[in-house]
Amino acid sequence: MGVKAVIRVLIVDDEWMERQGIRNHMDWAAMGMKVVGEAEDGVQGLTLAQQLKPDIVVTDVRMPNLDGIKMGQALREQIPQVQIIIVSGYDDFEYARSAMGIGACGYLLKPVDLEEFRKILLNATERCFQEEKRQAAEAKIRSQLAQAIPRLREQFITELALGAATKPEDLLSFMELLGLPVESLVYVPIMVAIETNPRIVTSHNNEQTPILELTIQRCLMETLEEEKNCWVGRSGVGGLALLVLLPVDPKPEIWQEVTAQMIEGLRIKVALWNEVRLTAGVAEPVRQITEVPAGFRRAVRALEYHVKLGRGQTIFATDVEWTEPIDPLDLEPLTNKVMQALRLGDKEVACRETRELLDFVAKYRPLTSRYAQSVCVGLLTEISRDLYEWSSDLANDPEESGPLWEPLLNFDTIDDLTTWMEGIIGNLTERVGNRHQHKNRWVLDTTCQFIAENYARTISVQDIAEYVHLTPNYLSSIFKAEMGVKLVDYLTEVRIERAKKLLNTTTARIYEIAEAVGFPNDSYFGTVFKRHVGVTPAEFRGNSPLVVKNYQ
Repeated sequence: MGVKAVIRVLIVDDEWMERQGIRNHMDWAAMGMKVVGEAEDGVQGLTLAQQLKPDIVVTDVRMPNLDGIKMGQALREQIPQVQIIIVSGYDDFEYARSAMGIGACGYLLKPVDLEEFRKILLNATERCFQEEKRQAAEAKIRSQLAQAIPRLREQFITELALGAATKPEDLLSFMELLGLPVESLVYVPIMVAIETNPRIVTSHNNEQTPILELTIQRCLMETLEEEKNCWVGRSGVGGLALLVLLPVDPKPEIWQEVTAQMIEGLRIKVALWNEVRLTAGVAEPVRQITEVPAGFRRAVRALEYHVKLGRGQTIFATDVEWTEPIDPLDLEPLTNKVMQALRLGDKEVACRETRELLDFVAKYRPLTSRYAQSVCVGLLTEISRDLYEWSSDLANDPEESGPLWEPLLNFDTIDDLTTWMEGIIGNLTERVGNRHQHKNRWVLDTTCQFIAENYARTISVQDIAEYVHLTPNYLSSIFKAEMGVKLVDYLTEVRIERAKKLLNTTTARIYEIAEAVGFPNDSYFGTVFKRHVGVTPAEFRGNSPLVVKNYQ
């Protein structure tokens, strides 16, 4: 019937006979109810209600000390979910309106109509069940939210670090939902990179590197969750995004010392893994939560400055020498040459253009590995996008896509980086070239098979192209280049050869053979046949020793 076993009812009326009548003339048990108490006036009714916590209160209106309407108002504040039924001896509109004002679920006139009273009680019972279900659902949601808050905080910081677009008012609302303070604090964004030492990691254990970094990441996140003044999120595979909370206007030496000590504590935590280094970039404190995404970007730039200051360091943005990179427009023509060679599958040219691109980058000063690496990442990103458009197999090849980016972090010289890039571009270009050849072979085989199975129908180059998912022009160009004959001519040759066989081995009429090999009429068939064979179909058949002559 519902989540409650028994609905508890309290009767409030200053007349004893009325109370007894209500109690004794209803089959409460049959309705799943129980009268748990009676009160002589509103004051006593309110006291009993606080003690007994009834689900339904049946009350008279006019009573000494405290009338039913005022008692109902007080009940609504103290027990909001209680169902109130008003029973009055006065057919008074004002009483009815007052009953509506306190959210009464029923209004009855004395003497009470028992059937009407029963219906109102059952309706109130259903309301009780629905209210309890609602409360249970809300309690479940609150419990789930309480359990989810740590993960929601983590996701919130992760999105701030990623620079996810969020309206300022939404940021503040989300912080309040998560119980995060928004006043009297400043925020220090920190990005931490968890790096395996390339000089220690060998080919044997290199496959375990992502798992190791994720394990350390989880360990550090659990450690930081115990810090009341630090929120933590993820930054890529194995990275951390920290937001340290400090009092307003901390002196530089204070916030730098606090953050440095916190990061040093993390380094001590990962000391068990001697092949792991933590490098941190620390931005300046910001006053508003809306400034945090920009602060994280500053922390990232500080983190990237490890090229000069070394890995495994805590790098403050205030110590970084900011430089302007090369104009991307200057690199675009060189990048386009690499992409063009790769699309054509020309490995030699692709490698040469890659070296020229990085030689151009190397001419600019001051050069950092970070900037050279960013150029390579941009190029590889464009290549990955094109590979995915050409073929998901190329884009998702486990030998290239998985570790493609990670080695970039381990090169400190432009020459080493150039050599590595030439190898990557060369391998990708070679695979593209092989894919071109493999795909062309499939297209040719499928096209020939389609023609062999469908030459008897009226098919066109458009039909064949749709079957192999290519444009007619592109299919025709591939076919001509690989087969040495136009696709239309090949289709005609297949039909003519089949017609010759039918002319040699059957007594079918000429128009029947024309139709059987896909020609619309025997006249056109005869013209095409003579152009290819040198004689008419009838003459060809007449010269065949295998055919019975009485076919006409």
